[in-house]
Amino acid sequence: MYATPAFGPFVLPLVLEKLQAASAVVKKDSLELLQRSVSVFGAAHLAPLLKDIRDILLEELQTAPDAETEHLLLSALASVARTLAKDGGSSLAPFVQAIVMSCKAKLDKLDTKLGQAACRLLAAIASSSDSACSLVGTLVLADLLKTYASKTSPAQRNNVLEALHTIIVMCPFLLPVGFVKQNHASVWRSCSNSSVR
Repeated sequence: MYATPAFGPFVLPLVLEKLQAASAVVKKDSLELLQRSVSVFGAAHLAPLLKDIRDILLEELQTAPDAETEHLLLSALASVARTLAKDGGSSLAPFVQAIVMSCKAKLDKLDTKLGQAACRLLAAIASSSDSACSLVGTLVLADLLKTYASKTSPAQRNNVLEALHTIIVMCPFLLPVGFVKQNHASVWRSCSNSSVR
């Protein structure tokens, strides 16, 4: 059905319409189709609908009824980001920036479900490509470190460390070669222990 880019202008609007359907089955089928097809359609066919795709997926993410639906939504967003990164154009940065801005206020409340969901969203986007990860890191890591420094509760500090860990392991190029694979578990334990002293 979506074997050629030429189908993009016809399939994508239909997928967006189905994403807002009341039926959970229809939504899941539409998310799976979107995830699999965006790389075929390419950034050029995504561009006219990019804002609508982002806004609808983010809105659906806030009300995801279960973990499976959330996973499909995150995978679809990551697939879009990956496709934009492969294109090498200018669409990736505003796409990622808008997602990060939707998450920033929630990152100060990492002990809530909304804060944890925001962290999973950022990790999914960061995992899509080195370019996306670099953007997420630039826009988020410094804020998370400031949040960590501002917290006095051991539990709150651990929440921030978990958020940092989740994002960093998605971006191994941010750290020395081999560090994530060989050392991140021990460093993570050390940081967690220091936060409760």
